[in-house]
Amino acid sequence: MTPPPGWYRDPSAPHQERWWDGTAWTEHRRAPEPVGYGPAVGAAGPGPRTGTGGRGKAVALTAAAAVLVAAIVTGVFVLGEDDGGSPRTRTPPVTETATGPA
Repeated sequence: MTPPPGWYRDPSAPHQERWWDGTAWTEHRRAPEPVGYGPAVGAAGPGPRTGTGGRGKAVALTAAAAVLVAAIVTGVFVLGEDDGGSPRTRTPPVTETATGPA
């Protein structure tokens, strides 16, 4: 009886896992996940996580969040008030007044 399809310790590289399709080993390999995390052995097929261990998506999201925060902080400094926080007021133009007998 053969084992069901799933991720198993690679017989040629014990530090990696390899996908068993139910009849033969495929070329899909990945780093083993820590015990207690992720799907059980044989639960999920090879997919976009192959070779990254799922960490690639987390790194991309963290980088995107850092760029967003940097853009917000830059916007605050560039668009913020530069006169000590007081609102801008317009003073009326100075005009000459005529002096003379009324």
